[in-house]
Amino acid sequence: MVKTASLATLADSTKAPAHLEDLGGPLLSTAQAVPTASSNLPARHKHGDILAEAQGMLERGHANSLELRHQATQKVDELSESLRSMGDDLNTLKSIGSERAEMHKTAAEEASATIADLNSELAAVTQKLCEERVSAVEKCNAITANHEAELAATAVKLREESRSAAEATGASHARLKDAMDAVGKKLCEERMRADEMADARTTYYKALLAVESQKLREEHIAAAALAKATIAKLTQELVRISMDSEESIEEQPVGDSHADGSFLEPGHEPSGTNGEQAFTFNDDGSVICKECQKPAALYSLMLCNHFTCAVCSLRRRTLHEDITCATCEDKALTVIFTDTLTRAYADYNESDLHLVRNTPGVRCETEELANATTTLLRHKCPYPRCQATYNCWTNLHHHVKHRHGTAMCTLCTGHEKIFAHEHEVYTGRKLRKHERRTHPMCKCCHKRFASEAELRAHKVATWIGVPPSG
Repeated sequence: MVKTASLATLADSTKAPAHLEDLGGPLLSTAQAVPTASSNLPARHKHGDILAEAQGMLERGHANSLELRHQATQKVDELSESLRSMGDDLNTLKSIGSERAEMHKTAAEEASATIADLNSELAAVTQKLCEERVSAVEKCNAITANHEAELAATAVKLREESRSAAEATGASHARLKDAMDAVGKKLCEERMRADEMADARTTYYKALLAVESQKLREEHIAAAALAKATIAKLTQELVRISMDSEESIEEQPVGDSHADGSFLEPGHEPSGTNGEQAFTFNDDGSVICKECQKPAALYSLMLCNHFTCAVCSLRRRTLHEDITCATCEDKALTVIFTDTLTRAYADYNESDLHLVRNTPGVRCETEELANATTTLLRHKCPYPRCQATYNCWTNLHHHVKHRHGTAMCTLCTGHEKIFAHEHEVYTGRKLRKHERRTHPMCKCCHKRFASEAELRAHKVATWIGVPPSG
């Protein structure tokens, strides 16, 4: 908006002076020439007075043009100062990048409209000056017929200068547009470089934190496994001693151990590699997850050899912060994402697995599964055919609104513990209907909340003791 205002002011201050100055020189020379040639003609003193008055008017117009040019120079300096101040607002441009892009587009359109108006006004001024010049030529021809050749030459010179002035104006407009484009491009490049540097730093520190966390978890897992193995051996030794000393007591099962040596209580035997406790197997060969009731193509294998749906397991670990097994409720610090149900946890080699960035404890059998898991964690567009992904909810909401013409409920995306692509999209009318049905509104401040519990907490914290309005 600052650039638009400055351009408009500059356009208003430079409308007339350029043409007055261009036209003033030739007319002034003509006014000086006419009295000299006609000084010996007493009957033409009146014509000399008229030309002298015209000369005075042209001199005043020339002085006004110089003053206006000075003002235009000041306006250009102010515009340059405004452009320099825009360089200091890069941090602000980073936070409102998308909105500033719209503002730049609007500013460009307004600048184009201003330039078009300036061109039309310049054409009108040029046309008016040409008409005045023709009238002056006709009067001079009626009074001084002897100077027709000089006036014709002057008219040709004026036309050439008008043409050159128009070309100079167009060139200045082109240079101004190129300068604006260069400044905008430079600002965009600097913002992109700043974003890339910030993302690189964030990725580096996250990766460093993940590596350190992974080391601590692996040490903890090793210590826990050693403790479990020791407990299992002690338990088996106690059972053997008890059986030897009490031969009359009926022998009872005392349990088994995992593949890694950890003890299993009776009734907690692993499901092996069939996954019957977590899936339903149809006759057509499809596998249905019992938790989300959706077809499962990827599976999550726990340390206890229980299989679950990989999407449900990732949702529990990342969104609900629950690392327990859905079948036996044992804590699983690490899981393996795979596409087969025929292998046990001990069959995998740790060095052959692929880590998932920003998701501690999740390892994938192949790099393709790791990339798919990373995409699932990002803010992916809910439309199945659209593969756009973003780093935040704001960009995803903007994409759904402007690319697909629909909207996502901000209350649902901020509170529901599901992935971004699992959210519903609505048209304007359906979104309002969804909000009325799903999200209650406070009658005092007219603000909607995700659930009745949040509304009650809001009333207790904000409006307790205040009588409701209406």
